[in-house]
Amino acid sequence: MNKQGQDQLNTQFSTATNCGLTKATPTLLREVLFSPLSRSISCYCSDSSVKVCRVDRMESLASARALWSKLQGLKDLPVQFYVAGGNNPAKWFCEVEESEDSYLCAQVLFGAWSDGDHTWENHSACFDKLALLTEGLLNEGRHSEYRESLNFCKIVLEGMKSQRREQKRNLNLI
Repeated sequence: MNKQGQDQLNTQFSTATNCGLTKATPTLLREVLFSPLSRSISCYCSDSSVKVCRVDRMESLASARALWSKLQGLKDLPVQFYVAGGNNPAKWFCEVEESEDSYLCAQVLFGAWSDGDHTWENHSACFDKLALLTEGLLNEGRHSEYRESLNFCKIVLEGMKSQRREQKRNLNLI
């Protein structure tokens, strides 16, 4: 995480254990919902996890609203959730940011694509994002990760070609 990213994280949490923030495994944020009954924000992720933030446990209503706004801008992006006070990062969160690690982003995108709906639009969007991340890995000098990410791109590209061939076959049948 860069210095700017650190400035954006809300680290002012008062907990019984004072453990600070713990990172969860990066994932792709799919949906964000608010439950007025439980007063919680639920984030549904590509790895089938649901991360929950209890609004009443935030330092203020303003910080909860800021978190909600931030989450709206992170939908369908690889994110890094944080949890405070030694809570379970697989279940809870109190802060989130877009994941900045190119390789982790490529892994998350490829995993979501592999498990997802294989439409032409999904192939194309995934390929475009992976290509940018792969180029970033090369520029960062992370050669082994670059090669693996390049393989992700090749697999998605093959999926795109296969989808296009299927579309052409269907047009010929009409």
